[in-house]
Amino acid sequence: MNENNETSSAIKNWNKIIRKIWDDPTQKQALIENPRTVLKENGIDVPEKIAIHIHENTDEVVHFVLPKKPPKELSNDFLSHIVAGFHYAEETIFPKNLNS
Repeated sequence: MNENNETSSAIKNWNKIIRKIWDDPTQKQALIENPRTVLKENGIDVPEKIAIHIHENTDEVVHFVLPKKPPKELSNDFLSHIVAGFHYAEETIFPKNLNS
């Protein structure tokens, strides 16, 4: 599976998780208490060395995630992801350069 397909699949899987937690408070609690397991059960495998923090927006609180700084030389692939609106979701679900 190529990177774009992985990204698309991860975004679809994340959207399914969101729909589940909106419908079932126990699913939401499971995600908050053990995000790695819930993500993996839903097709999103996050490496153990990556910390996961789940935050919920409310009427009073909104979270903004600062993405990591892009490389100095932006590749066409990177730019196409930004234009398509996928880069930030992709980096959230599949961070690049995990070994660096």
